[in-house]
Amino acid sequence: MKTVLLQPVAHRIDVVFSGKKVALPEKIVYQIERNWELLIGNRPSLRRGVVFTVSKINMQNDQLQVVLDETDYAHYMFTLENELQEEYACKVLYTSAILETSDGFVSFGKMASHTSTPNRFQCVGGGLDFSDVDHGKFNILGNISKEIEEEVGLSVHTSQKVNAITPYLLKSGGDHNFLAVIFRVSLALTGDELRAHFRLYTEELLQRNERPEFSQLEIMRVTKNTICTFSTTHTCVDYLVPLLERMLLAV
Repeated sequence: MKTVLLQPVAHRIDVVFSGKKVALPEKIVYQIERNWELLIGNRPSLRRGVVFTVSKINMQNDQLQVVLDETDYAHYMFTLENELQEEYACKVLYTSAILETSDGFVSFGKMASHTSTPNRFQCVGGGLDFSDVDHGKFNILGNISKEIEEEVGLSVHTSQKVNAITPYLLKSGGDHNFLAVIFRVSLALTGDELRAHFRLYTEELLQRNERPEFSQLEIMRVTKNTICTFSTTHTCVDYLVPLLERMLLAV
């Protein structure tokens, strides 16, 4: 695994849609198709939706521009399970958010069994889709706001529960060299209040016959011991432990 790099968001980040579909060699397209057939044979709930892959990264003055091409979920899943040359791999950019309660806890979730990464712990967040595109640019703040509401039932516009949301770090490197814009979300809720809120939200989803993306919400006091214990006993997304360690150093 490549080292995870977490850099402060010191520049304006523009995420731009190229309007193009990714071009892959026929041999790789065939492998992706065969792999997808096997995947849906075992997990028929998977859907082959649009995914965006990084094609260019440009740095000019105080602006970081990331250009994305269109691909699909089959390409993404094939990248997760195979070693592809970097030029052919699906390299996604996604948003992520670490939740911080008013009494000093941080929170993230455990992915449910029906998701693409079952039982893995990660922050709230997700990939970009066409609904995030506005005049050729992706609204990453809008994307993470949507993910927070969908996954934990919190609206960033509700001041009684959410104080602030700010860009924090740009993640690169890691398992597949995916990019992520990580936000900090300051909550007006205590850890116990967040836990109770998530329990009620999960019950509401189930009553509507909707499946929660998180099967569990972890609420942790960040210390050297808690990070060490958690990282050795749970499966985590590549950036989570480095993120927690960085937050500990900043205390």
